[in-house]
Amino acid sequence: MKKFLVLAFISALLFLSSCGGAHLTELLAFQGENYAAALTFSADSGTTSVAVLKDGGAYTFTVDEKYSFLYNGDERSVSYNGLSLPISSDTLKRSLPQKLFDALTSAPSDGWTIKDGGAVFVCECRERGVTLCIDKETHAPVKIICGDLVFDVTRFDLPK
Repeated sequence: MKKFLVLAFISALLFLSSCGGAHLTELLAFQGENYAAALTFSADSGTTSVAVLKDGGAYTFTVDEKYSFLYNGDERSVSYNGLSLPISSDTLKRSLPQKLFDALTSAPSDGWTIKDGGAVFVCECRERGVTLCIDKETHAPVKIICGDLVFDVTRFDLPK
């Protein structure tokens, strides 16, 4: 009986971590690559554009082509109009770049579920409050949901 329960538990874990032959490690493979992306966020105050550049371990988030937030290891800085200043992680806690950074760096071990959403896989991480809609063909994100913020990915360039 114990062997049956262990087998059932392992089967359930495998089922939760895969959907339609896609494994979470495959769907999050873009995290290990360099990429450039363009996103938009709409709110009552209008539409905000965010450009994301990942180069090695460094992430740059450029908001409305004005403010650049650099994440490089433990270092954080913000640049505007040629002036760059260090900024603390606590200050960034509720910012758009921080929410995107958390979403784009969520590990496969963070407790994800995968659902078939037609042309996309809907990957939800309740632990982090993140949902990634990932294109079934390209395995690139097409929508990123961070709590109540919804980012539409208009471009996501991965290396060929």
